[in-house]
Amino acid sequence: MIDPGHGGKDDGATGPHGIKEKNLTLAISKRLADQLKQQLGATVILTRTTDRYITLDQRNAIGNRIKADLFISVHINAAESAAPSGIETYYLNTATNKAAQRLADRENRAFGKEIGTLQRIITTMHQNATTDESHELALMVQSNVIRGISKKYNGVVDKRVKTALFYVLVGSKAPSILVECGFVTNPKEEKRLNSAAYQQELASAMASGIKRYLETGKAAHRTL
Repeated sequence: MIDPGHGGKDDGATGPHGIKEKNLTLAISKRLADQLKQQLGATVILTRTTDRYITLDQRNAIGNRIKADLFISVHINAAESAAPSGIETYYLNTATNKAAQRLADRENRAFGKEIGTLQRIITTMHQNATTDESHELALMVQSNVIRGISKKYNGVVDKRVKTALFYVLVGSKAPSILVECGFVTNPKEEKRLNSAAYQQELASAMASGIKRYLETGKAAHRTL
């Protein structure tokens, strides 16, 4: 299951030249789906294929309903200044640091409320069954993306694998990750992210990481 972040009335972040996160995540997700079909012969379903709004809880519910083996949520990062750049991959757990918590709070805003203390506990308990698998999936995707993108583009920043309480990952019964593919608020990365060539490189590298994960034998099927 591939989940293009935001959509419809929820634009997500917007870059200095007006590029919207919701459009970038959809474009990258479609390319990722194509790559997974080509590289793995996998069955791939997207939570959205057009510019439409879907609530955060509906997204992982779709994955659970079809019994997807993996849940990959695609997002673009943002910052208050133009300086921050880089790619990072998250899996569900308590926040790695304050920056991770701020990012999760921003992405969770579409849900309309913060995750309370009780829900944090329930989430952690529920996620224990797939935390290790999600961690391994995140590591493989992040390392493959950084290695693949760095071959053709200079100055790619590896912001590494981190954890945070992203509501879109809460309740997923499959190993699940959220990939922040770059900063739309950084002019250089905004331009790259809006490029079909760069989107293709991202999708190919992400698919290679997912393929590596599947080859470990931890996923029993190939419904993504």
